[in-house]
Amino acid sequence: MNGQGSRCSDALADDVLQNIYDREALIERLEKLFQNQSANHPPQHQRVQRLLYGLHNASLAVVEAIAAWNMGKQDDWHRQKNLEIHHSSRELKESPVGNHGGGEDVDSDVRPCPFNVFLWKGQNYLRKMLSDLDFVGDSSEAISFLGSGTTSFHRNPFLLPLGIDDFGGLTIAPKMKTVVWKDVNVQRVRRAAFVLLLDEYNRKEGSSQLVPSDRREEVSCACLR
Repeated sequence: MNGQGSRCSDALADDVLQNIYDREALIERLEKLFQNQSANHPPQHQRVQRLLYGLHNASLAVVEAIAAWNMGKQDDWHRQKNLEIHHSSRELKESPVGNHGGGEDVDSDVRPCPFNVFLWKGQNYLRKMLSDLDFVGDSSEAISFLGSGTTSFHRNPFLLPLGIDDFGGLTIAPKMKTVVWKDVNVQRVRRAAFVLLLDEYNRKEGSSQLVPSDRREEVSCACLR
């Protein structure tokens, strides 16, 4: 990998980490707020709402940053592979045997482009996001604000009436009408949900709801960072 590609990957990784730190700080604040509540001291409505809205946006930002980091890693992989092919081709041409000696074809390398996993504290962060907001469902304050249409907070890092498995369908508009935030970009959420599902599919766990046409065999190799 050349220096420019390495610096680009480092910058993208730093962006991911900053977004993760911001999201984790919001999770910690919300958990403390719920833990400290009591019958005599319920959490402040506006503070809960701000934290939930912040987590909605922070979750989107983390997924988008990891997707950009993964694309950068794949670009580096393709750049390195092209360099290897170029050097192999030159060596083959300069060889006395040339192209007539039955040597290995430089175009025969069919290694798949890897799908990279971003690890945070030794854990796949996209995987963590599928369950680290489950505790929100234990708060009547959160449920009251988000609405009864939000039936589950498991596999629902964006805190919407739909979990990530529902965004692969075509009829999501009716449920999205109950969203409390008016600036939700459905296509942005759908793309982020796909990134989470694609990560799950590449972990070969079999629970991903990706439809067959979305399955990308060319990125089926998971490489830990």
